[in-house]
Amino acid sequence: MGFFFLSFAQLLVFFTLVNPCLSSHQSSSLILPLKAKLIPSQSIPKPPNKLSFHHNVSLTVSLAVGSPPQQVTMVLDTGSELSWLRCKRTPAAPSFSPQLSSSYRPVPCSSPTCTTRTRDFTVPVSCDSKKLCHAILSYADASSVEGNLATDSFRFGNSGLPGMVFGCMDSGTSSNPDEDSRTTG
Repeated sequence: MGFFFLSFAQLLVFFTLVNPCLSSHQSSSLILPLKAKLIPSQSIPKPPNKLSFHHNVSLTVSLAVGSPPQQVTMVLDTGSELSWLRCKRTPAAPSFSPQLSSSYRPVPCSSPTCTTRTRDFTVPVSCDSKKLCHAILSYADASSVEGNLATDSFRFGNSGLPGMVFGCMDSGTSSNPDEDSRTTG
């Protein structure tokens, strides 16, 4: 904690000193060189025991997906790299039906969407048996979902996003069985 505070304090002083210099120039941008460093997973210490994670509030948004539009409710999930919908219909689980949408397109493994836009996923994407881009998302509460990446039209009120990338998830587990039937993220 002391190291973090000291580093943060040093950064704060740096930006305070740099700010007057920036205001005298036309540009108010500051570009800092950033470097990525790969840390081997075996060198990261693991906690001695798992901390429990519970939440009791979900923010949701109603939207229309596909052509013709299908009404879905999605959880606003800021802890995930990907917006996703449940695409496997079960009696207890409302879902998006890709076969009913003429604008639905699965993402192939060879596409730039699969090869470059998924670099930040915690679990690397893979190819399924149909050569489609397969993703697994894991959450802090030990729940997870998996399925394929796809694109389709998303509509929020009067605004539309054609070709939005999302996860069309067909399986998942949850630490809360009540949420298994209704969660999308």
